[in-house]
Amino acid sequence: TADLARALNILTLNLSRAGRAHEALAAVQEAVTFYRSLAQVDPTAYKPDLAACLHNLATCLGDVGDRSAALAAIRETAELRRELAARDPATHAPALAPCLHRLTKRLAEAGHRGEALETAREAVAAYRSLARRRPDDFSRGLADALRTHASVLEWAGRGADAARIRQESEAMTEETALEDSIRGF
Repeated sequence: TADLARALNILTLNLSRAGRAHEALAAVQEAVTFYRSLAQVDPTAYKPDLAACLHNLATCLGDVGDRSAALAAIRETAELRRELAARDPATHAPALAPCLHRLTKRLAEAGHRGEALETAREAVAAYRSLARRRPDDFSRGLADALRTHASVLEWAGRGADAARIRQESEAMTEETALEDSIRGF
């Protein structure tokens, strides 16, 4: 069953890349069903896979225009990722940060201003922690999360805070571009 769930999740990604959104959605829904069953039997082994599959489900639901279901799926993903990262931050925090960033965007799309703002702060904090330890891997994600945070602050009527955060994001982006150009030589 685990092999079938894994194969369905891979099929989902391939179908999605090929622009076959409804078929991808059907495949990922089946994979989620299998991973839910597996996670009940062995949570330690299969909750990370379930979280990854739910993340893909959220993407597929968004691709077919079901925004409310996409939000529900990414919320569930975030709950699982938070739980996993609390138990084993070194292994699971790198997956939590982008999940929180995506959740922020979905919450903003749905008009959940307060929750989007709180989740944006959480995403930035997660990325900051990761970027401190592995800047090459997480600085770009942090810059993106900062831009999203600034947008949500602006939307919430906090223009001065948004400008400060946006400035930090732009500085990071410039610094990363400079480092990339230096590495190119």
